[in-house]
Amino acid sequence: MIDKIKEVLENKYHITLDEYAIYDANIKRNHTLKVGVFLFVILLTLFVLGENDVLFQLDFIYIVFGLFVLVLIPLGLNKKTEYEAIIVTPNELIQRTGKKTFAVIPYDDITSFNLTEHGIIIKGNGEVITLSLTMFREEIEPIIDILEAKGKTFEKDKEYMVRPIKIHINNNEITIEDVEVKTDTDIVYEQYIDDYNSLTPGFIKEVIMRNSVIDDVLSNTDVLAFKVARFTVKEGHPENTHFDPIQVADGVLIFTKPVINGFSVSNPNDEDKKAKPLEPTAQNIKKYCVDGIISDWKVMKKRIKIDFASGVHSLNLDLKYEAVLIGWNEVKSS
Repeated sequence: MIDKIKEVLENKYHITLDEYAIYDANIKRNHTLKVGVFLFVILLTLFVLGENDVLFQLDFIYIVFGLFVLVLIPLGLNKKTEYEAIIVTPNELIQRTGKKTFAVIPYDDITSFNLTEHGIIIKGNGEVITLSLTMFREEIEPIIDILEAKGKTFEKDKEYMVRPIKIHINNNEITIEDVEVKTDTDIVYEQYIDDYNSLTPGFIKEVIMRNSVIDDVLSNTDVLAFKVARFTVKEGHPENTHFDPIQVADGVLIFTKPVINGFSVSNPNDEDKKAKPLEPTAQNIKKYCVDGIISDWKVMKKRIKIDFASGVHSLNLDLKYEAVLIGWNEVKSS
């Protein structure tokens, strides 16, 4: 059977079955036809014995009725479900719906998942697949695990299970391997972690940079980092194990995927006192911000406005970013 399935899937659906599991539980558990044939044989035997005056005679109509109810109907149903095998591959769910027809739905294309009295109904790409409730638990659970990991059960309380996975199938057994995916923040973290004793993504509202001195500025297309002489870490920061704010030194403030909305300079001694826009280049930021003192800042969602005092100049930086990492090397005693 599997050779014919492989041939049709490859020729008609362009699917090559390398790793797969196939479940045709309906056929294995369909005893209705066997029981019906057995009962019809008994009924036919009674009819023959009656015709030979061994037992009471049965009307021939009972034989016709028995043949129809006990044999022909179960035989028709058996042929109908004969091809309803479920095939699981690492990329798609397949149901055989006829001798040479299949319903094929890639996991990523599933648009509907519903549990009904007829089984689990899965829809996508204009196709419908039914996971019969007669399937064994060990058959259906790995399929549900795959769909949960891909978010295709559409259950809000299962969203925490959505994750990248690899699917391996061997000897009709399905195993799921979680895939570790490095984000851009992870990559930046790995670049800087060896330089700092403490480095934590987020928690920018738990640090106080006011009056902190900028020692250096590091910049590229993916990162804008301010090396800071000192700053204060509030008690709510996960790296502060004390009950009070701590003073730290030799720190860093790293913004990933920076987008500068505005960068300007003003001189309070000028008569107009108007801010003059500066070209937001890495060279300008380094030129104007190094040795500057953070006089104020305002944190918004993935956005920060920082005011610097640098000599007689006041600087304003309006920055959007994807993520922020904050680190330091020393904890100073109060």
